[in-house]
Amino acid sequence: MDRVEAPFKILPVFVVIVGLWAPAARAEVPASQPMLSATSEHPGEPPSSHPAPRLKLSASGFTIGNLDRSAVPLNGAQLDVYPLSERWVRGGLSFAGGTGHASELGGHFNVAYGLAGLTAGVQYPGRVTPFVEGHLAGGFLTGKQNGPITVAGTTISGASGTTWLYGRGIQVGTEFYISGRAYVSVALGWMRATWGAPDLGARLQDPRADLRLVDITADSLFWKLGLGI
Repeated sequence: MDRVEAPFKILPVFVVIVGLWAPAARAEVPASQPMLSATSEHPGEPPSSHPAPRLKLSASGFTIGNLDRSAVPLNGAQLDVYPLSERWVRGGLSFAGGTGHASELGGHFNVAYGLAGLTAGVQYPGRVTPFVEGHLAGGFLTGKQNGPITVAGTTISGASGTTWLYGRGIQVGTEFYISGRAYVSVALGWMRATWGAPDLGARLQDPRADLRLVDITADSLFWKLGLGI
């Protein structure tokens, strides 16, 4: 009878020993041993985070109005820098420049522009990052005459000048991450551009009058295609 009861007397003692040993065994697991847990692709970031855009270089284009209200396409490059780029918001600086070609009064003009401005918008970082962004920029527009023109009986050739140019608008786009932080960006939007144009109408009415500038404003499609990190 004592032999039968012995295992049952030892069993509670065995359970207590196992209960005391198990936590200690778990604590002795080496720190270097891999553990199953959610990890981020980017150390130091939450598992659900994704790199947000910081820098972008793009080809871009928009249109300004001519003196005769025709369109003058301008194409160039734009650099966007985003000191603020978080999960939902982005804000930064833009620098753009480019060239175009215009015709007026039978003459031809090469034009060039430079702009610097501010951008602000909303985004949702991910492998595909959609965004909506507004921009405001100002700078210069310069033109150089290629062929002679006649104004009020006077032939003019080789004329050149520089005036102001500013624009504001909004764009909608998407950034597609292709490798690590590198992405391709595509955007379309609206831009209203204004520049200071010579008032040739007043000059034709009174050739002796001083040349003055008037604002020429036009709305146009704004496009941008670029690469960034």
